[in-house]
Amino acid sequence: MEEQKGIREDCLIILKAIWSNINWDNVGAMRRMKIYEEFASKIKSSAMTSSLVRFVEKMMQKFEIREIGNAEVLVILQKGQDRKMLKVLREETTILMLLLREWIGIKKEKHKEKEAKKNEEQS
Repeated sequence: MEEQKGIREDCLIILKAIWSNINWDNVGAMRRMKIYEEFASKIKSSAMTSSLVRFVEKMMQKFEIREIGNAEVLVILQKGQDRKMLKVLREETTILMLLLREWIGIKKEKHKEKEAKKNEEQS
């Protein structure tokens, strides 16, 4: 059970890194409306491989990401847990997306608080 939780956390770290590197200037308003469904769908299709590195490459290609500057992702890719992680990515996409959306929401709230504080200081 603990191993499964660790694998899920590692998958989430990779997904966060990919999400964080999407160039939102290239994502139109209509596409943004369904971006979570698109992201989940691309996770499932990209996870249909035997290599975690290949999964990351496919996701980067699909979202036109040139590089992921995250050392933590590199460590995860070198763990040798490809099969287990790919299985989690395929079978637990919904859970991973809920966790990702929760992280995105927290990130947005922190940004709003920071902006509000900045505006308050300028007043």
